[in-house]
Amino acid sequence: MIRHFLLVAGTLACGAVFANCHSPQAPWVTLEVVAGEAATNDAAEFVEITQSGCVTTRYAAFDTRAGTYQYELTPAEIASLHSTIASAPQATLDAHALRARIVANDAAANATRVARGEARTLWTVSDGDSYRIDIAEGPQHNLIAWYAPKQEAAHRRDVAELDTLVAFIEAVQHIGASERKAKVAEVTP
Repeated sequence: MIRHFLLVAGTLACGAVFANCHSPQAPWVTLEVVAGEAATNDAAEFVEITQSGCVTTRYAAFDTRAGTYQYELTPAEIASLHSTIASAPQATLDAHALRARIVANDAAANATRVARGEARTLWTVSDGDSYRIDIAEGPQHNLIAWYAPKQEAAHRRDVAELDTLVAFIEAVQHIGASERKAKVAEVTP
């Protein structure tokens, strides 16, 4: 599944052309990344893709890539992204239920450790990035908010949903970072 996301992201970036994204459309996929170490709640990185394939990427003023960029995906790339999202667990992922399951598993594991006389474990990420993914696919609309998903997926190798979530995040970031994007505006602090 992860290879599929990365393959689609690479395919999407290779065929993109410069944008004429002037007709406003509702977002289809939106990714916002708020940097943990930043003193603001503004997105450090923002990627938005519309159903027509308009990709808008914005980087915060403190980023060396600061500015707003756009380009358009080809019809084949749009179809490929539709297929990826339709088959991806992110389109229906219940982030609250997954978080509750992880917390319950951690509590059970710690209870077992305490019963054996072992030390409890605590795992945390300080200054991690917060991710917000909004997917509007057909009649479904899903918002996923997760703190430090990349670090957590690396720590929790037994939670496959985190691996696929990270692969999807990286695919969207790859689409947004395409070298074919054109700068359309400066970002003001």
